[in-house]
Amino acid sequence: VEVLTKDTAAPLQLPWELVSALQRRLRVWKLEMVDDAEVGLDKGEEYYIKKGCDMPPMDMDLQQGMPCMPGMVPMSYQQNEDQSAKLAEIEELLRQKLKSEETILTESRSQGNLLDKSVEGMLNRVQSAMEAMERRILSRLEGGSG
Repeated sequence: VEVLTKDTAAPLQLPWELVSALQRRLRVWKLEMVDDAEVGLDKGEEYYIKKGCDMPPMDMDLQQGMPCMPGMVPMSYQQNEDQSAKLAEIEELLRQKLKSEETILTESRSQGNLLDKSVEGMLNRVQSAMEAMERRILSRLEGGSG
């Protein structure tokens, strides 16, 4: 379904609306299944625990007079400001990405509801056609044996 195009779906007698809705649903599902935040947190914790073992338990940042936790490296005021600016930029990028993903999910959910209704309608039509065929076959069998 993922590789079908409008042109390749037509010979297979697949409604393009159904195929495109399924493709969107699959993209969102794949996006939802990619959650590497926990792995990233674990790696970060391992790194800082190891880094903390390499340093004395509490150092003092002599310029600011603040204690540094294990794994932290004392830094100058300018380095701290540079990192704060970078962190703010990263935070903004993450907010934008999250907002766009929420938009995709919202659109997909509304299209998913339409897809569910469409599939349900198609199933009803197929079931009705099957029942009609079954009645015709039974009537022919009854007519041919009688």
